[in-house]
Amino acid sequence: MISLRMNISEFNKFILFYLSGKTAGITEEEKEKFGQFISESKNYIYARLFFEYTQIEIDDKSARIFLKNVIKNKRKMEEALGMELDFRVAFLDYLIRNITTITEASEPRIIEDKIFKNLNQLIVKDELTGLFNYRHYENELIKEFARANRHGHAFSLVIMDIDDFKLFNDTFGHLEGNMILKRIAHIIQYTVRVSDIPCRYGGEEFALVLPQTDKKGAYILSEKIRQTVAEESFKIKVTISGGIAEFPGDTNKTDRTLFTYADKALYHSKQKGKNLITRFEKNLLSLRSI
Repeated sequence: MISLRMNISEFNKFILFYLSGKTAGITEEEKEKFGQFISESKNYIYARLFFEYTQIEIDDKSARIFLKNVIKNKRKMEEALGMELDFRVAFLDYLIRNITTITEASEPRIIEDKIFKNLNQLIVKDELTGLFNYRHYENELIKEFARANRHGHAFSLVIMDIDDFKLFNDTFGHLEGNMILKRIAHIIQYTVRVSDIPCRYGGEEFALVLPQTDKKGAYILSEKIRQTVAEESFKIKVTISGGIAEFPGDTNKTDRTLFTYADKALYHSKQKGKNLITRFEKNLLSLRSI
């Protein structure tokens, strides 16, 4: 069960460390994470790195060639501009200019349409929060089920809900409520990994699809979000509650079952006084949904 979590900054450091041997600015904690990432990924480390940035699956050899060319592209761009660039800038520049190369290197199922669908994610965002919208959540959850089944990986679903949000809206108005939603969405975006799928499920509810993450890893992430929200300065104290369910640890059935289990855990958090994250257990099945 892979529970490693690295944020965008750490991934950028890792890829430069692994491909170029760059060690400047890397902390001991990050070195430990990098070692774990290498150990877990084994013979498909380049493919996994490529997937973390694009959500596109290609073979490890093609991913290695692509990433090494991105490093060369980064150096050329920096020389031309006279400044250091974020790895993602060089990655995106090279990706846009070499889509055909990628599709030719991929298996037949990974063709231009697959690239288009991934780039099309840019327009499936919730307008208010910037998180992915409900439609994208549904599509990605189905894909993650198929991917986890195929590779034998765990993944987790987290459902989070702002506590007493209706009361806040009634007291301070919807404009203030929207500010709360945007701020919490920012906290979520800052906390999740590159490969995670944070969505606005609806209203004041959020859904996080966490690939290759067991329930323990999902709890660590969710707790960090909960604590950050609770410590944030709003007009009144704002808290968030959550529920977690894992595939296949809790269920290997449909995405609806996984959502039901996460929802049961969320309702338990509400029952227990809110501002709480609950991991699903079978004894929660007797609880009614929110």
